Amino acid sequence: MPRPSFLNLSDDDAALERSRYVLLPVPYDRTVTYKKGAARAPQAILEASTQLELWDEETGIEAWKAGIHTAEPVTTSAPPDVLATLLEPRCRELSDGGRRVVGVLGGEHSLSLGPVRAAAAAHDGMAILHVDAHADVRAGFGGTEFGHGCIFRKIVEHAPVVQVGIRSASPGEAEYLAQEPRIRTFWAHHLRREPSRAAWIAKVMEALGPAGRPVYLSIDVDGLDPSVLPGTGTPEPGGLSWVDLVEMIQAAAQRFEIVAFDVVEVMPEKDRVLSEFVAARLVYKVISYVEAARRAKASRAAASHTAAAERA
Repeated sequence: MPRPSFLNLSDDDAALERSRYVLLPVPYDRTVTYKKGAARAPQAILEASTQLELWDEETGIEAWKAGIHTAEPVTTSAPPDVLATLLEPRCRELSDGGRRVVGVLGGEHSLSLGPVRAAAAAHDGMAILHVDAHADVRAGFGGTEFGHGCIFRKIVEHAPVVQVGIRSASPGEAEYLAQEPRIRTFWAHHLRREPSRAAWIAKVMEALGPAGRPVYLSIDVDGLDPSVLPGTGTPEPGGLSWVDLVEMIQAAAQRFEIVAFDVVEVMPEKDRVLSEFVAARLVYKVISYVEAARRAKASRAAASHTAAAERA
């Protein structure tokens, strides 16, 4: 089946030169250790996106009008450290010096390293908001230090990390997290003890740092509860709800500058489209929140400029 553009946009509406957002498919699952199939996810997400409404009912905008370009996929059978060296320059190119927001469609979580390197190079002081069921900070696994279960030990070398929804880790990972000051972990069982969703989201925002900071958003879909998105290679019970996730993302978009993102670890299921549709909806939610925040900031700046001119 031919690869559709995200939302099935026309060539004109999805042209790179007029797009503020770019989606880069990466069909890669070399280091997956349980259920394989994440390599099929980018195509499935793009196909599911053709069934989405273009108007976002929450923000009241049609973010697609800012342009969403679907880039040609990056494919390789090489190890994940080689994949990182392929993705970093490609993401730098697509981001146009940080002027575009690049979203990567996975694929497994090991692919995040290259895009993180690219974003960190373009945006000083960047932090990472990491949504996941798993800590992903093993020293090594399956014969590599760059696999999907290890990758945040590499990513934290480039930016501090705040991870949310974690509910699965090895003893070695727990010891590492307790000693690593560059990673702040919000365990799923701790979130349940907070008095409200708003309370724990506020703590996550505080941990990410000062308002206006550039933030890279990395979403492993197994951070969601399997009742919301069952099609993933390593599902864990007790995850975030849809509302938990999108309200946190909206808060981050309003407080910070989300400069890049990825959505990874979808595993399309036979005879079901729920998981890829949820993922497609999530991708468009991220773009809609970022675009709504950008427009609000531009409106405030224009109003401030007008007020200053009137005072003068």
